Amino acid sequence: MPVSRRWDRKFGGVRPGSEESTVGSSFTHLHVHTEFSMLDGAARLDELVAKAVSDGQPALGITDHGNMYGIIDFYKECRKQGIKPILGTEAYMAHDHRTERIARRGRLDDNGGSDEGGRKQYYHLTLLAADNTGYKNLIKLSSLAFLEGYHYKPRMDWELLERHASGLIATTGCLGGHVLQSLLNGDEKGAVQKAARLQEIFGKENLFVELQDHGLANQRSTNPKLVEIARKIGAPEGSKPALLVFHGGSGSTAQEISDAVDYGAVKMNIDTDTQYA
Repeated sequence: MPVSRRWDRKFGGVRPGSEESTVGSSFTHLHVHTEFSMLDGAARLDELVAKAVSDGQPALGITDHGNMYGIIDFYKECRKQGIKPILGTEAYMAHDHRTERIARRGRLDDNGGSDEGGRKQYYHLTLLAADNTGYKNLIKLSSLAFLEGYHYKPRMDWELLERHASGLIATTGCLGGHVLQSLLNGDEKGAVQKAARLQEIFGKENLFVELQDHGLANQRSTNPKLVEIARKIGAPEGSKPALLVFHGGSGSTAQEISDAVDYGAVKMNIDTDTQYA
């Protein structure tokens, strides 16, 4: 659940916390799993959209795991109920290349397990279409992940992202993402490098560092480090770094929220005229 806190001439709109704003007008769920996230989501599209509408939210995202099965029905439901659909997916990524086959050792986890060197079967990456070009690239990436990268899950890789990044917004993702996995393995330098690589692919305005707090110890320990990464890869000339805050309830500490606000959570610039045709 993102909380945006940097509003300027580029993005416009009502600044959250001002007298003119409401919770709904300054808040949009972007990282969302629906009933189309197999074995991971249970939210029915009509009920999900209706809840966002009742909260006064101006838009709603869909980022189902590894697929775009629900995109059309979601789009139609959002249009039917008068809310803007933001189309995306939480993609699976290979460690390096989509054709690699990593021999898993040990227990199965949210990344499919790892080999003796710590490489995971797959990683998570949140992608959102900012415009119609981005939507078409989402389709290409999702299709290629199945056709060329399927191994336990449909996986894309760095090469495909570089080829089809136009019109897309990405976040560093959850604990299963490349950046967070590096942090969890104690490789802070590697985490910065991976975040910088994503930023190079998608552009400084289109890569967001994602913070989550669902009360998990690993999230609490890595969130401050993610804030530091956001500082390090921030836009030049003193601009605020790209930082997206996901709040999982009442568990976030005041300091974490304060830091996130202070370092500038940037509002995503998604084309309001996009019809995804």
